[in-house]
Amino acid sequence: MSKIALIRLVAVALILTGVFMAGRVVYTLNHQAAHDSDQDKAWQQFMGAAQGQAPGASPSPAESPAVVGAEIPSGLYLKMTLPKLGRDAVAVNGDWDSLRTSSTVHYKTSPAPGQKGNMLIAFHREPKWLDINLEAGDTVRIDALDRKTYMYKVDFVKIVSVRDISHLKATTGTDLTLITCDPPWQDYNRMVVRAHLVPSV
Repeated sequence: MSKIALIRLVAVALILTGVFMAGRVVYTLNHQAAHDSDQDKAWQQFMGAAQGQAPGASPSPAESPAVVGAEIPSGLYLKMTLPKLGRDAVAVNGDWDSLRTSSTVHYKTSPAPGQKGNMLIAFHREPKWLDINLEAGDTVRIDALDRKTYMYKVDFVKIVSVRDISHLKATTGTDLTLITCDPPWQDYNRMVVRAHLVPSV
């Protein structure tokens, strides 16, 4: 084989590899978008059914989220909205492995919305949150299975090493910690958003 033929063969191989990888990324993003859309529809149906129930049919505020959660499919647990960005996401209740199939996850051993401690929500940065630019004073809205809305105010946003888990530990406040990758499409660091519960207006 001549040198030119070898160069052409390598070039074709590189192009095909690039096309395959790009196709895989597009497929993954489309699959994730469809999954997110299905979760959002399931959440809307759940909330719509709750609003349409007869008086007294909705669960008592004292009921645990686990009991109320039996009414909603697919392990959906809460809806997170970032008003500053005008975007939201529905989270499942799971662990870090759940991020393989869901783009947003409430860590199941952390507190429920509104409860004391450090509620953890992890999410994929791509494609919905590429331009996330929260800062201290911004708000995070959490709609929960108890059909209540909880508002959290951002205290700080930090970029930390993947080995830094200090912000994931329990707290004595009523806190929320959001975790995602930084920079987008990479996994070198983590973006950590810490917020605290504020009274409803």
